[in-house]
Amino acid sequence: MSNTSRKKDRVSFVMHDGEICTSINNIVFNNEKTDLLRYPSNKTKPHEYVVPHGISRIGKRAFQNIRALTKATLPVGVIEIEPFAFKGCPNLKSINIPEGVTTLKKKVFYECASLTSVALPQSLNEVCDFAFGGCEKLSDIIFPDSITKIGPGAFLWCKNLTNITIPENMTCIPFCLFEGCESLTEIKIPDSVKEIGIYAFCRCKNLTSLIIPSRVTEIGYYAFAHCEKLSEIKIPENVTDIGSNTFFGCKNLKNIYVSPDNQKYTDVDGVLFSKDMSVLIRYPEANERCSYTIPDGVKTIKNQAFSDCLKLTCLAVPNSLTEIGYQAFRGCRNLEVVDVPDSVVIVKPFAFEMCDKLKGMPLPRG
Repeated sequence: MSNTSRKKDRVSFVMHDGEICTSINNIVFNNEKTDLLRYPSNKTKPHEYVVPHGISRIGKRAFQNIRALTKATLPVGVIEIEPFAFKGCPNLKSINIPEGVTTLKKKVFYECASLTSVALPQSLNEVCDFAFGGCEKLSDIIFPDSITKIGPGAFLWCKNLTNITIPENMTCIPFCLFEGCESLTEIKIPDSVKEIGIYAFCRCKNLTSLIIPSRVTEIGYYAFAHCEKLSEIKIPENVTDIGSNTFFGCKNLKNIYVSPDNQKYTDVDGVLFSKDMSVLIRYPEANERCSYTIPDGVKTIKNQAFSDCLKLTCLAVPNSLTEIGYQAFRGCRNLEVVDVPDSVVIVKPFAFEMCDKLKGMPLPRG
């Protein structure tokens, strides 16, 4: 008689999401054993798991918050991975995605902080919202040519992402797509892109080089905010909408240039204005000038237009000015002289907040 015997699987029936399902060794499957619905959370030792052959679908939240899982191997035949499937697996370092999977669904690998790289199959068409958000160790990703859509926040706070190529057929960089990708130094936006969403590149603090394609018509608010190493930006001819605070916190931005063919915006000496020169939109934080004269005809200084311009000490304001926006000069710590004319009728809150060297509130006499 053999001293070894095969350990028998522990099989039972359990309720899962209101249905009777099969549990094998505490792993819950549908009764046809084609769907893996829930992996047990009581395993504490670091381990790998090989999904059985015959499984075609990984269910919603199937591996969510499994802290001890370090590697998952999915078999050929898996074609669907539901939302949140591996969300919050902080020690998951490696996973394969089989050919046949067409969509990486919402937050499927969200906050898998140890995941370093993922090979995407040629069958993949879409990466959904926040799919890799918070994957702090993810360093590179290569998209197959089949990709047509990447959802908002797909790479939010991927702090170690250094290499990524946006697929050529994308028309929109959705909101928060690369927010907090602190290790990105350059990125090529495809010529097909027409819209750059809000917060798209916000806090990419090491981004030094960026070219906005000529087809872009809209740049969302805070799109490039806190890109601390960006030294200049060029607005192409078709842009008709630049959101507020797009360049807020760009500490090394010296010049904003606008195509002369643009019908909505213009620049003068690297300062961004509306085309008719009635609105001053943004003065670059790192512009070398100590004193600046706002051109005649400017009626409005936009919200945060001069915020954190530390080199600026003296500002001359024209009699055409009627409005100073919210936090317009916030953080101009070396600004000493601003003579606000009587034409100004609106000074919004905190316009001169943290202007440490400015003596008194520079309000018009009227």
